Amino acid sequence: MLSARPPHKNTPQATSQQRWQMLQLAIEDEPALFADDCEIHREGLSYTIDSLKNLQQVTDETLVLILGSDALNGLTTWHEWQSLLDYCHIVVVKRPTQTLNMSATLQHYLQNRQVNEMKRLHQCHSGYFYTLSLYPPACEVSATMIRHLINKQQNTRYLLPNSVRTFISHHGLYL
Repeated sequence: MLSARPPHKNTPQATSQQRWQMLQLAIEDEPALFADDCEIHREGLSYTIDSLKNLQQVTDETLVLILGSDALNGLTTWHEWQSLLDYCHIVVVKRPTQTLNMSATLQHYLQNRQVNEMKRLHQCHSGYFYTLSLYPPACEVSATMIRHLINKQQNTRYLLPNSVRTFISHHGLYL
C-alpha cells in the first residue's frame, strides 16, 4: 500500500499513479504479496490509521504495519498514532547501523506491548510491537538512497527489480 498524499513528506516526485504502477511491477513475481490501492482513491491526506480501519473491515487476517526505524522515531507525530496498535501489530525493521531513538512518550506507550518473539504476533490480531534487526550482510539501502543514486545516474541494478528500473528510466523519474 502506498501513501497517496503523505502528510509528513513533501509531494513525491512521481505521481500516485506512477508509484502505484511501480509497486505493482515490484511485486509481480511475489505471489505472497498483493498491492492495495485504497489510499489512491481516498480523498484528502493519507493517514495510516484510516487505511488500517478500512482493511480491518474487509479482512479477518492479522495486519502488520512494517516500519523502518526512522519512521518509528517520528510515530508520535502521526494522526491518531496511539490507536495504531488497536488495528495491527507494528514490526520495526532496524538496519545494522541504526539504533532506536524513541521518545519517552513512545517508550512508555510501547513498554507493555513489546514482544521478543515474532511468533507472538500470531497469538492475537493486534496490539504487539516487535523489532526485527537485520544483520550483516544486510544491505544498507533506503528509498531515499535509491532516488539519490538515480538522480546521480548511478547503478541501481541490484537494488530494484528490472521492471521498476525500466519504468523509472522510461518516465525520467527522480532525475
